Amino acid sequence: MDMFSKSDLSAVLKDICAQYEKLAVKNMQNAEEWYKSCFTMLTESTAKNTYGAKTLEIKACRGMNEALGKQLRELEDKQNFHVSAMQDTINKLENELRTTKSEMARYLKEYQDLLNVKMALDIDTAAYRKLLEGEETQLSFTSVGSIASGYSQSSQIFGRSAYGGLPPGDTKRVLLGSLLALPRDQARNPGMCPDRN
Repeated sequence: MDMFSKSDLSAVLKDICAQYEKLAVKNMQNAEEWYKSCFTMLTESTAKNTYGAKTLEIKACRGMNEALGKQLRELEDKQNFHVSAMQDTINKLENELRTTKSEMARYLKEYQDLLNVKMALDIDTAAYRKLLEGEETQLSFTSVGSIASGYSQSSQIFGRSAYGGLPPGDTKRVLLGSLLALPRDQARNPGMCPDRN
């Protein structure tokens, strides 16, 4: 009976061990499945969070890109405006420069023409002055001779000299000296001589 009890006990123990082994295997499988399930959930959650973060980051980048694009367009508009204004200023200055050059050329031509006219007038004036000086010299000597002859004849008629009793032969020398001492217009026109009184 003891032997039977021992064999039964061994069978029961084996059965219990087998059941525990099955239970352990099942628990291992359950634990593995739970771990896999948790890992999958965490992976999906992480992926969702990552996707959400990436989505937000993409949206932020798009907003920044749009803002930068707007600033770039504004800068381009301002630059185009300034370039257009500078080009207008350059065109205006070029037109003024061409006008100034044209006026300078015209003034230079007018100055050259006036200079040529002045030179011609100077030449004509010098020629006329020489002619007048020659005529004045001839008129002066002619007037002196006529006056001296007139005074000589008058002195002979009245029997005395016109100047303080000088001899008639010295009258011409006295008159010549007097006429040379007179102004030029009076020397040319004997009638303008002042009275001796």
